[in-house]
Amino acid sequence: MTDPTGRVTIAFNGEIYNFRKLRRELASEGWQFRSEGDTEVVLALYCKLGTQMFDQLDGMFAVAIYDQNAGRLVMGRDRLGQKPLWYAPLADRLIFGSEAKAILAGTSVGTEIDPNAVTEYLTLGYISSPKSIWGGINKLEPGSVAVVEGPDFQSKRYWRPSVVDLPAGSAEQLELVRAGVARAVESRMVSDVPLGALLSGGLDSAIVVALMAKSAGSAGGVKTFTAGFADPQYDERPLARLVAKHYRTEHTEVEIKVNAVSAVDDVLNMYDEPFGDSSAIATHLICKAARQSVTVALAGDGGDEVFGGYDRYRALLISQTMGNAGYLATKVAASLARPFARGTERNRLRRLIRFA
Repeated sequence: MTDPTGRVTIAFNGEIYNFRKLRRELASEGWQFRSEGDTEVVLALYCKLGTQMFDQLDGMFAVAIYDQNAGRLVMGRDRLGQKPLWYAPLADRLIFGSEAKAILAGTSVGTEIDPNAVTEYLTLGYISSPKSIWGGINKLEPGSVAVVEGPDFQSKRYWRPSVVDLPAGSAEQLELVRAGVARAVESRMVSDVPLGALLSGGLDSAIVVALMAKSAGSAGGVKTFTAGFADPQYDERPLARLVAKHYRTEHTEVEIKVNAVSAVDDVLNMYDEPFGDSSAIATHLICKAARQSVTVALAGDGGDEVFGGYDRYRALLISQTMGNAGYLATKVAASLARPFARGTERNRLRRLIRFA
């Protein structure tokens, strides 16, 4: 899309949740909109604020804007990096896209594997921005804006998580969290396409579904989708059914079977580079099933990371609190554990001992 002067052009992937508010403000200042979507709102906001516009955007997005007036290309990515933006700087041009496949197709971009990226992958299970598995391709970092003027490439963070110093568990803190999550869910329910939710047996997705049901009110009819497994140890359907029944959702279950390994190729193709999260296979299959009924699905991903819900985070806190006090006990326990632990159980036991 290009602005009315024909000198500012935008390529946009994503969704801006507060675009209607921004649209009203820009219209009141005289911008004549030619479309109903959020892409033109981002374009208009750039024409008004330049790179300062990113502070105003609430959403998930990757955007590139060519500003002929300023002779520059501006690229930006949402605060948490939900939408990818890959780029490859070459001698005479810069190639960018939402997928690495788009950059690699029919170009002279080098495909040499970056050994540092391999090391990071084997250590963390993923490759962090700005690196990628290829030495000649980078990923724009989350919450960053890059400005390209000729051979000059400058990237900077426009947003970092803020730290609020409040007593843990205080009424003020709880209200901030409650209001923030409710506001986030409500803004994402403003959609022109059918919308649902991925529901597991955990608190995070249950809270999302509860807030969706509250926002929907008498309209009701929230669509929920749950992945199930034959092994009861991993099957979350019983708990998900309780949530679905309580909030009277239109609930769908999809059993992930052993032969689902056939979906691995599809998942690897989507992710472009190596990653170590096997749950992506189940997520892919449940999303594929959900797509038959809805276009957008909310989920509770990220809650455990933000609030320290996993056991490993609590163990880390205990370990840091104790310091070296348990060093001797840890060594003795590790020695005793070696003969009795095998494979995955050994790794789990080692983690338990490490943070004991």
